[in-house]
Amino acid sequence: MKKFNYFLLFTLIVTAAVLLNSCIEFDRKIKINKDGSGSEQMRIDFGKDFFDLMISLRTIGDSTSRKSYTDSLYNDEYFIGDTKEKMKNVEGIHINKLYSETNPDSSKSMYIDYDFDNIKLISQTGYTQDENVKSKSKTITNWFEKGDKIIFEMYIEPSTDTTNESADSSYKNLMISFFESKELKYEIEFPYDIESTNAWSYSGRKATWKFPMSDILKDENILHLTAVIKK
Repeated sequence: MKKFNYFLLFTLIVTAAVLLNSCIEFDRKIKINKDGSGSEQMRIDFGKDFFDLMISLRTIGDSTSRKSYTDSLYNDEYFIGDTKEKMKNVEGIHINKLYSETNPDSSKSMYIDYDFDNIKLISQTGYTQDENVKSKSKTITNWFEKGDKIIFEMYIEPSTDTTNESADSSYKNLMISFFESKELKYEIEFPYDIESTNAWSYSGRKATWKFPMSDILKDENILHLTAVIKK
């Protein structure tokens, strides 16, 4: 009976998560200078249902730890700690601002403002509050001159590795459904006018790409951003 209750509870959580469908969203604004250096302002929004799901999954069968785990999730220092530690140790990355805040609806937003010395240092944020899922996504950025043109390419290779095999398939499918309606958005301002691009939209020196957040969890997907700019 105990196992049945846990399974029922987990099923209810999964169903609620899929119906809520408003978890995490990324908004990245990048400005690239002529020498390949630049800056980025990133906002990451974590919906209240993200916290509800993480708390429910973590405290199944142990309701006594619910308050302490909830407090730790909403603690700003804990929330930004891993990201701050990761970025400050990268040579050529200069953090201007990195903070988080809790919104009136109990969602949270993280803000990251930093400069980079080289375009290849454009940061990736593989953020998760679940220790069962470790991000192995990587970002590869190319910036090279070809005559009077500059070719920009960014490849984002998403992948997740589950260390807990019992959670593998069902957990991953849950996460894909959970992220379905949210977006990963890139807005990039180049130092010269854009001649061609695969962006969702562009005008002058600015281009915008939009990807479903669920694509980040699909191993077979490679997100590709490209633009040709003319000097």
